[in-house]
Amino acid sequence: MGYWKTEAVFKNENEGKSPSKIEVLEKPYDQAMVNDWKGMQEYYKKHPQELKSPMTLEGDTALHIAASCCSEKLAKQVLEFLINLLPSCDEKCKALRHPNNHGNNVLHEVAVSGNLKAAEFLVSNFNKPAPAEEITTTSSSDDDNCKLPLLELRNNLGESPVYRAAALGHPQLVQFFADKLEKENPGNLQRHFHRNDEKSILHIAVIAQQFETALWLQRKYPFLAPKREEKGLTSLQLLSQMPTAFEPEFQQSKWKMLIYHCLPVGDLVTPNHKDNDAVKDDVENCLCSEHPQSICRKKLAEIGIIKKIWKDKRNQNSLEELVGLFVKEDHSWQNSNKAEDKTIDLGAVGVNVSNNEGDEKGNGSAVSNKSKKQYLYNYTPLLIATITGIAPIVKEILKQHPQAAEHVSHEEQNILHLAIKHRRKEILNIFKNKPTIKYRLNARIDHKGNSILHQAADRSYYSVAMSQKLIGPAMQLQEELRWMLRVKKIAPRHYIMHHNKEGQTAEELFNDQHNKLLESAQQWIKDTAASCSTVAVLVATVVFAAAYTIPGGTEPNGLPVYHDSPLFWLFTCMDVLAIACSLSSVAFFLSILSSPLEYPFFCHGLPRKLMIGFTLLFLSMAATMLAFAATILLVIRIEKKWTKSLLYSIAFFPVPLFGLLQFPMFQSFKDIYRKITKIFRPFLGFPKRVCGKDKAN
Repeated sequence: MGYWKTEAVFKNENEGKSPSKIEVLEKPYDQAMVNDWKGMQEYYKKHPQELKSPMTLEGDTALHIAASCCSEKLAKQVLEFLINLLPSCDEKCKALRHPNNHGNNVLHEVAVSGNLKAAEFLVSNFNKPAPAEEITTTSSSDDDNCKLPLLELRNNLGESPVYRAAALGHPQLVQFFADKLEKENPGNLQRHFHRNDEKSILHIAVIAQQFETALWLQRKYPFLAPKREEKGLTSLQLLSQMPTAFEPEFQQSKWKMLIYHCLPVGDLVTPNHKDNDAVKDDVENCLCSEHPQSICRKKLAEIGIIKKIWKDKRNQNSLEELVGLFVKEDHSWQNSNKAEDKTIDLGAVGVNVSNNEGDEKGNGSAVSNKSKKQYLYNYTPLLIATITGIAPIVKEILKQHPQAAEHVSHEEQNILHLAIKHRRKEILNIFKNKPTIKYRLNARIDHKGNSILHQAADRSYYSVAMSQKLIGPAMQLQEELRWMLRVKKIAPRHYIMHHNKEGQTAEELFNDQHNKLLESAQQWIKDTAASCSTVAVLVATVVFAAAYTIPGGTEPNGLPVYHDSPLFWLFTCMDVLAIACSLSSVAFFLSILSSPLEYPFFCHGLPRKLMIGFTLLFLSMAATMLAFAATILLVIRIEKKWTKSLLYSIAFFPVPLFGLLQFPMFQSFKDIYRKITKIFRPFLGFPKRVCGKDKAN
């Protein structure tokens, strides 16, 4: 029988059901979400019995919500009001210890907001074991947890409030909790620095990139630095895998970076001072002086975006100091692999060279993200920082431990091998002015028989982020060829003939690894040159026709009507410039199409021709737009200045649009500018800082 014939069709599933507890508490929840704390207080004043009832799907009560969401000024006041609504001291303790679905009590939720005043209020008044009645009613598994003070309770992950505060980046709160725990039970303090897994409080602060907190912990408890998490990594090894941590958060915004550089660093947490209670970390607290400068800073700190940028700058400053402390405690570089002595191998006669390193099309071996992570875990912090390109860590390690430069991995690769393999220019530049160290490192051959030339030819670990910075496969191939040439300059000359264990020289390996990239570059540069030559011919056609269609016509004697006008001469000059540049760009694009598209030509010749062609095409379009604007002003004869300016802007609008969308050679121009300034700096007295960056060492 069909379902539509049964009585079940008429049955209402919700009939007779009363609203759930969560639905009853919709009003106070909405009030809390819009920061109407007075309305929430009034509701619970009328319904105090609902204080211990969960109001969210995560099992949070009103006390959990107030502790985590309330503002710094109101949190203590709201919590105190709600707690005082409960009839007895035992009821108050039970409500504060009540866990949500994640095992977090009210003090855990205070760690979310980082409210120091609220934490001081709760710890000073309610930091005692659970009442006897609650202990007797709990299960045996929770009995030990109930006997603990509020500050020592753990959530489902085994995190105590001090651990959670560190994970969320509240150094003042961490200091307060740690001092309180150390004062009450100093022998048990270290237990609160770990949770159920092996991650320490310092590990979680580094992973969360809360470097101000991590700096305070490392200064106060230096024994945490060498500790290893469940995968066997120290805090420095974890930090060495975070290249983005060393970049300002707002680096993509020019105006925010301007504010970033203008702001002072501010006071950092200094736990070595005798008066720890006087130490302040937040901007508002460290600028509480009545000095006019401090008052100005305090006002600035109240602006939301300024506060975020300031916090990021202090975080970066803390990271710089933290690296030095981590390196001081790290001695893993001394565990260097004892590599076998190897010499040059000229290969065997009749050996079939196969591309085992890459795929059939020469695109490099595909290495999964999981394999790359496992690959990193086997290295020391020095080599991990080299692979990820974190120059500050590498510099600090070499500064404090100069002998670490000769550290060798389990694959018999040194820092030079890994920097070259992973295309880390900033690491290679460290050894630019250290020829002795470079000479001691460049001759090493790894366990697969690869020299530093083979590492430059290897594309298996080529960075995707690096390739995205370059426009088109041709520019990527040019960068690879330039990298190979740079490594050739520092490698022993006879290593060009050296064969690895696969029977390949560096040149053969390079060709096998880059065959697919070469095919893509050939197709890309041909298509680009053909498209741009078509555009250039169209521009030349337009401006050639415009030369014979003089604005305003001619007089009976053959002279242009507006031959005395400056705008006419502007039109004439721009028209000549446009046709000259467009036809010249056509010549360069046709030269590309007729050139042999092989490896050597992609190093300099082809990209240079393409860049010059783009430049000439850009100039021809700009000149055409100026000629068009001059013609409009000649013919229309508008006297109002603002109208002229508007017409100029509209007529010239396609030029910057073309430059932004179709001009991929900005990096090439930047490189050319650097080379020119490098050549003429001694004669012209150019400063050593170019474009805001220090000259490479």
